[in-house]
Amino acid sequence: MKHFFKVVELWSIIEKGFMEVPEATTLTGETAKQLEKNRQLNDKSRFYLDSKVELLIYSKILQAKSSKEAWTILENLHRGSASVRRVKLQELRRQYELTQMNSTESVKEFLTRVTNIVNDMRTNGENLDQVKIVEKILRSLSTKFHTKKTVLEATKDLSTLTLDDLEGELMTYEMSLNQQMIEKFNEVLQAKMNQPNPNEEISNLSETNQRSQNFRGKGQGNRGNF
Repeated sequence: MKHFFKVVELWSIIEKGFMEVPEATTLTGETAKQLEKNRQLNDKSRFYLDSKVELLIYSKILQAKSSKEAWTILENLHRGSASVRRVKLQELRRQYELTQMNSTESVKEFLTRVTNIVNDMRTNGENLDQVKIVEKILRSLSTKFHTKKTVLEATKDLSTLTLDDLEGELMTYEMSLNQQMIEKFNEVLQAKMNQPNPNEEISNLSETNQRSQNFRGKGQGNRGNF
């Protein structure tokens, strides 16, 4: 913001400050002209300051009597905000390094988590190159993506691989894994359906034994008639 005020030739009035003369004071000639010029510059710089800060911060500079005083308040607020950002950034860095893909987590869910942390880090002043994010995602994938990770590292130039392209590669592989699981499940289910039912086998065996006993009984009855 300081650069902006230098460009519009208002930094001098902010840096040196402007003070109104007592009401009873009478100025003439060049002194009066300079006072009026400084008053206009101060008003102009205050207008820019007020229009460039958020509403919450604006309430803190509202009572400032000059643009210099308003600027001093903004500087102090910035120092405090910078300290808070540093603390928050340290926590975000820790989260970023510890983030790992859960075994039950989808690619979309995992990438959303990483992206949210990265966006928060950038908001707090961290500059993360895309290749670093790509590498972080690859090394944090769950074990079922190990084969895909190896293939990507061997066949792709990670320095030019975009996050969108990486997401597409991982989601396509994920769909393939899911399809394989469905097919495997169907095979197991079909195999179970084709297995003979033990209860039916027992029932059939009982029926066979009963028929055998009936047959022997009839045979004995016939021999008694001779």
